[in-house]
Amino acid sequence: MSVISFETEDGRVRRLEDGEEQRLRAAAQHDDQHIARQKPWLDHLIVAALETGCRQGELLQLQWSEVRWPTPLKRGFLFLPAAKTKTKRDRAVPITKPLLAVLEMRRHGPDGKDHDADAYVFGSSVGEMRRDIKTQWGRVLKAAKLTDLRFHDLRRTAASRWLESGVVPLHQISAWLGHVDIKTTSIYLRAKTTGVMHAADRLEQFRDEQEQQRKREEQKAKRRSRRRLPTPPTNGGASGYIIN
Repeated sequence: MSVISFETEDGRVRRLEDGEEQRLRAAAQHDDQHIARQKPWLDHLIVAALETGCRQGELLQLQWSEVRWPTPLKRGFLFLPAAKTKTKRDRAVPITKPLLAVLEMRRHGPDGKDHDADAYVFGSSVGEMRRDIKTQWGRVLKAAKLTDLRFHDLRRTAASRWLESGVVPLHQISAWLGHVDIKTTSIYLRAKTTGVMHAADRLEQFRDEQEQQRKREEQKAKRRSRRRLPTPPTNGGASGYIIN
């Protein structure tokens, strides 16, 4: 098995701020298409990092055999075996709608057939493993005019957003990220799989409700605009108004 080193989690506080995700992804899409001349790859990796909170090494080592596709009755997830996680423990990571869209776009090889089970999800077009993203990451940051941003900071961004949503409890965020805490209880350990799946359900429900609210506000604004009467002319002559 190929080995990828994991970045040390330190006391950094850097995360994506307002507008930075859009600039980062736009630069990644442009780089994929015009510079690296390949199908979307880095942009897909960025989406995966923001949706899963996974470490770079965990994503680069992910193989199609470890993708558990969703069914009408069950949420899909990524199964990260202990040998591929920093904590050396198995982990199940929920597949959200944005991540599912990325997986669907990447599941086929150049021949139009599904990749083999041992192919790498975020590998080359033929499923070969990528071991490093430094060169392309550096170009993209420069193009997006972003400073002091590491790929690992996307993991922190993901966790911060989950917490700020108010629908994912802190202990389930810890489980989602695969953190190990000696103070956790046996109840918490049992919640690592089912609890995280339910947390993903609540997170996506929260997102859907926000989108529905945004659409309702847009509809209200349109109706108010249609109900507004035109302002009467003030010159009196052509308007038909009688001025005494």
